[in-house]
Amino acid sequence: MVKVPEDAPLEILGPLGCGIQTGAGAVMNALRPEPGSSIIISGIGAVGLAGLLAAKAVGCTTIVALDINQPRLDLAKELGATHTINSKTDDVPAKIKEYLGAGADHAFDTTGRADVMGQIINGLTHLGKCAFVGVGAKPLELDMISFMTKGLTLTGVTEGNSVPDVFIPALVRLYQQGKFPFDKLIKKYPFEQINQAIIDSETGKTIKPVIEIGKYKG
Repeated sequence: MVKVPEDAPLEILGPLGCGIQTGAGAVMNALRPEPGSSIIISGIGAVGLAGLLAAKAVGCTTIVALDINQPRLDLAKELGATHTINSKTDDVPAKIKEYLGAGADHAFDTTGRADVMGQIINGLTHLGKCAFVGVGAKPLELDMISFMTKGLTLTGVTEGNSVPDVFIPALVRLYQQGKFPFDKLIKKYPFEQINQAIIDSETGKTIKPVIEIGKYKG
């Protein structure tokens, strides 16, 4: 159980306990980017977009979103991404070099795909740091010379490396201040439309469906 402010919109806070906490925490708690730094985020679902919102909230000035779903990349741009890469149609390494020059300070992967992780790790600058939350079926192979000479750091993250009693109320406060608009990831469905909510989630039409069972009356 997590205590939240009495004036918080309780009906949309559920997603903070899982995917949104994971994405935001991976950025805020694990990577800890400094204001003015850059980040690549691969996989623009609920977790990746939460990381994007967090990156913007802490002051990253170059945010590159990478995915194969163009509507989600368009949403990422609306939410604060400065650049997007569609890995189905774009030359990913070339685009990373175009947007980031010597490379990104940070990277965050939600896909768990070894090929994608390899691309964003190679897109890091010296002393760059990559956090990942996805679990892939294939092992990750690293260019050890580049990894060592650049002094890179690769770290796994679970539930945003957060203490929920502390972190979730902090995210709520940021939301109330207009600095973490996670409500833009949510679409509400009445309980009678639960099957449609599942379909919309699986097809990518809805980022984070919330099922309303009756109306919360306070």
